[in-house]
Amino acid sequence: MSENKKQLRLSKILVPLDGSDNSKRALLEATFLASLSKASITGIYIISSENESKSFIESLKPLSTLEEKNYTGKQLSEANGIMGEAKQMCEENNVDFEGIAAKGTPGPKIIQYSQDKEFDHIVIGMTGKGHVGEVLLGSVSYHVIHHANLPVTVVK
Repeated sequence: MSENKKQLRLSKILVPLDGSDNSKRALLEATFLASLSKASITGIYIISSENESKSFIESLKPLSTLEEKNYTGKQLSEANGIMGEAKQMCEENNVDFEGIAAKGTPGPKIIQYSQDKEFDHIVIGMTGKGHVGEVLLGSVSYHVIHHANLPVTVVK
């Protein structure tokens, strides 16, 4: 019986955030769940490697023109803004929030982080701000659903 209670306990929720409308709705859903269970939320923003962060059109340009752009700096700036908005939403709902940025491939990095930090639940938007392939396939949420060893809520 105590094992079942442990499985039902919700204390740490991971929410991948990218600034998309779906990720904002996922945060809103996570905030609702957290307020009911007194859980905390960690927002994670994944900084893709330089090649992953280029749009399809940019990937067709000569490499020399792309190296001048500071993709990581732009992503860190975007991450700070997104985490600031998320923290404000959580504070307004009396929910503890921590925001982090991690570098890597989004799907695998979310799974790795959720396991390393022993989260109870992941709440993720169905599609994010990914490029053409990700938008059509919802590849990050698909990866998370199929590789997570914990409950996942997908928000549309």
